[in-house]
Amino acid sequence: MASVRRLKKNVASVLGELVDTIIIWNFIREDNDQASESIVQDIYEVYDNFLLKINNPTENKGAFYKQLQKDFEKEVNRIVTKINDLK
Repeated sequence: MASVRRLKKNVASVLGELVDTIIIWNFIREDNDQASESIVQDIYEVYDNFLLKINNPTENKGAFYKQLQKDFEKEVNRIVTKINDLK
């Protein structure tokens, strides 16, 4: 159970850092554009989706959580790419 709690904290922490990055980026640019707002919305959707998955594992929990961590890394990389493409 401790690893599930750690996974939830990791998801919240990483996605929170991404939202913070976008907020700082908006302060530097001194405007809010639709691209950054859509990325924030995407981050919240990923957060909700992963918490739902974490709370509803399949029968083989070990393999399920390992695959979930890989999927989370892919989603984070996708979001980071979107953030890096902001202009």
